[in-house]
Amino acid sequence: MVEHLLIEDEQWDDGLGPLGSRHSEVVREPEVPPMPVDAHTLPTDGRPPERTAQLIGAENVLPDSDDLQSMTDAPVSIERSETVVICSFDNPDARNALTAEAATHLVDALDGIEDTDARCVLFRGEGDTFCGSGDVAAHVDRVQGSLEESEWRDRLDATAEAVAAVYDCPLPTVAAIEGPAFSEGACLALACDLRLASPDASIGFGFRRFGLAAGAGVTQLLPRVVGPDVAMELLYTGELVDARRAADLGLFTRLYPVATFQDELASLLATLSTGPAAAMQETKRLCRAEHCDLRAAIERECEVQARLATDADFEEGVTAFVEQRDPQF
Repeated sequence: MVEHLLIEDEQWDDGLGPLGSRHSEVVREPEVPPMPVDAHTLPTDGRPPERTAQLIGAENVLPDSDDLQSMTDAPVSIERSETVVICSFDNPDARNALTAEAATHLVDALDGIEDTDARCVLFRGEGDTFCGSGDVAAHVDRVQGSLEESEWRDRLDATAEAVAAVYDCPLPTVAAIEGPAFSEGACLALACDLRLASPDASIGFGFRRFGLAAGAGVTQLLPRVVGPDVAMELLYTGELVDARRAADLGLFTRLYPVATFQDELASLLATLSTGPAAAMQETKRLCRAEHCDLRAAIERECEVQARLATDADFEEGVTAFVEQRDPQF
């Protein structure tokens, strides 16, 4: 229902027309219904989901859907063949959020993966979002008093552990990004060795939205890719970076048109899944040798976030999210 308001202040200005009239009529459109608290407000384009089991049915090199073993009764579905593991965020109604539950499933799927015949791991999202947030519901429950600090910290630790597990995975890892990757979802993408994106992809680090310092390893991962000054800018502003700029900054390794994205991804997976397993793992280890300990950085981040969770800005950020308005810090 459209609401008409009558304003009796001649100096009132809504930005829609000139000042000066004694009475101004303002048309207020109906509010958008609030989203679930475990979903993040990100753009959607209505693209139907595509199963990666179909994607990787490539020329006898990658398995077809009949060769995949699937586990789908979880917010993260796992599909395995002899040489490829596909981890799909499978909760599109909640923007594929990296909740504590989803994070636990992801960590379990990667545990001991080096002792299998798998050669590479693919991470993707069902629907039109790669991974749109962390455990937002935990923030809401914490502010509303229904979640103790220790439980809240445990849920944050779980999401950060998933990012660390992806980073520490000894196999080559690929993120297929065809929509927004935001907050902890963006951190998980950065933890992958390679990030392939379509023009519909975007990436942002919106921790400031909740009045929190950056977490989930991003203070180590992001500066390595874009440099310290650009990393500071992206963390300070929480900007959702479009696909072209993200590719220019190095946040996306490759940017492919929608029409060829699936073929390019299948080609890369075919190359990785038929490569020399030991050599690729050693190459990854050598490339990471100069980097500091990501888990130590995550621990420092979590300590800061726990301290800031007692600040008024955290309460305001979470409350504004629930009320679908901009926070007033």
